[in-house]
Amino acid sequence: MRKYDAVFFDLDGTLSESGEGILWCVRRTIEDLKIVVPENFRLESFIGPPLADSFYRLGLDDEKVKFGVKTYKSYYDTKGKYMNKAYDGIKELLERLREKGYKLGVATSKYELFARQIIDNIGLLQYFDFVSGATANAERQKKIDVLNYGIKNLGATPENSALIGDTKFDAEGARLCGCGFVGVLYGYGTRKEMEAEGAVNFAETAGEIEKFL
Repeated sequence: MRKYDAVFFDLDGTLSESGEGILWCVRRTIEDLKIVVPENFRLESFIGPPLADSFYRLGLDDEKVKFGVKTYKSYYDTKGKYMNKAYDGIKELLERLREKGYKLGVATSKYELFARQIIDNIGLLQYFDFVSGATANAERQKKIDVLNYGIKNLGATPENSALIGDTKFDAEGARLCGCGFVGVLYGYGTRKEMEAEGAVNFAETAGEIEKFL
């Protein structure tokens, strides 16, 4: 017997192997900002959380954060978004879930327009009933916000929904929302970080996700 009616997927590190493109854009943006990144700051930490939050963690003021976000999006729109590919087994998983009647959505902190373009570019857009991403004005940005928005638009409830994700931000969003969560271990986060946010179910591969749904 299945546990959920609606299943939402994070994008980066869950559906799409996107690290190469994100890090390329981050490095170009940092060059344009003319800042020195602390030795203990991992650029990989840009993968997952809202973009502005990552720039603030570098100690930038509001003006530089605004410039950084705008510059990054420009690089991402022209090149970064094309440096993505679907993880092995994801397409087959989505096909099986569709056949079984699940409502499928994407819940990502990435700018929604970019998210839709990426999902389309990697050949997965046709499997989803709704894509919920961040707004350009940052009104909807954090994981709980995009998740709640997606649940509402699919006519679901937190109790009958689950989020599939790879970072502590995904696990936290699911916990705050009150929906189920499955952490994937092939992405960019760690099991320990997700467990700290209450995660208990983990999948080593895309094919293992289904048994938790």
